[in-house]
Amino acid sequence: MNRGIRLLLRGSTYSGVPFAYCGALASLPLLPFALLPALSWPSAPESVQTVVVLLVWAALVGAVGLARPVRRALVVSARQLLRVSLPNPAVGRRTSGPLGLDRWRTPLWLVLHAAVGWTGALASGVLFIMGISLPMNWLGGEVRVSLFGTSVRVSGWWS
Repeated sequence: MNRGIRLLLRGSTYSGVPFAYCGALASLPLLPFALLPALSWPSAPESVQTVVVLLVWAALVGAVGLARPVRRALVVSARQLLRVSLPNPAVGRRTSGPLGLDRWRTPLWLVLHAAVGWTGALASGVLFIMGISLPMNWLGGEVRVSLFGTSVRVSGWWS
């Protein structure tokens, strides 16, 4: 228990949050391109369209991660923002094994980085909006929270 609390009191625990949000912002320009397949297939169920958008988005972010300047930019930003010592990216072609797994490491980390950033941004946005709207019930207002088409009426002592 003491270790868990100590972890929450360190500044390094929270330095990754802006780095993750930067990953979400960096992937934002690719989102309109990821929406194109879902917009061209309007008869598909909504869940299928969502999965298609997420898969195309992940493929686009991964494709951007294959570029060498992206790895260099990620290393520089991680050094600055997270205050960690990372080795310089390798110059030239470097592969480990017949499949070239080192080349695919950056796109996989970039997709994970952007996904965690989007998850954190959406969760903190929802919590912020709920933190503003739910106390309105204490002032005599009626609260109705709606997210993704699902609406909830909050009243009484629950708010």
